[in-house]
Amino acid sequence: VPLYIKYFVSDAALGYFRLASSLINLVMLPIEPFIWPTYKEITSTIAQRQWQATRKLLKQVSAIASIWTLLAGGGLVALGWWFIPFVYGADSAPAYACVLILLVGYGFANVMNWNRPLLLALGYPNYPLIVAAVTGAIEIALIFLLVPTGGYLVGTAIFSAYLAVSILINVARGLSILQHNEATA
Repeated sequence: VPLYIKYFVSDAALGYFRLASSLINLVMLPIEPFIWPTYKEITSTIAQRQWQATRKLLKQVSAIASIWTLLAGGGLVALGWWFIPFVYGADSAPAYACVLILLVGYGFANVMNWNRPLLLALGYPNYPLIVAAVTGAIEIALIFLLVPTGGYLVGTAIFSAYLAVSILINVARGLSILQHNEATA
């Protein structure tokens, strides 16, 4: 997305996007260390065919991630309009809208960080790759169609939607497989 924003919009717009991305990392960083330990636990409960334990684990991980995402994201929403111009200068104020848009997609990524590990543990390692490829192709097509006239916020919204949609598709598939395994157990 940054390359498309630079090409279709401007260097300033690219700066807004990069600043917003760096601020969103404050929301993402504390959750990332949970992903692979969660994978180990998910794999263990699935290998033992403990479907309810798997569901409980997913809910607990999502709850922890939700709390952090709401706190950190809420802080960015509440104070970002003031913080960004104060720290980075008045010229950087347009990055705030970008932060708000990115928060949606990255919020999904944070709360449902177990989507790929679940599919991997269930024996569907290629599914997230296929989803990423298809939704990514749609994302690129939308960027070429809409960003030249819509600007960096449209590009940011397309990227945020890509994150949310691809993750929701993975989650729906993973939970569907989990439900099927529960029903046949």
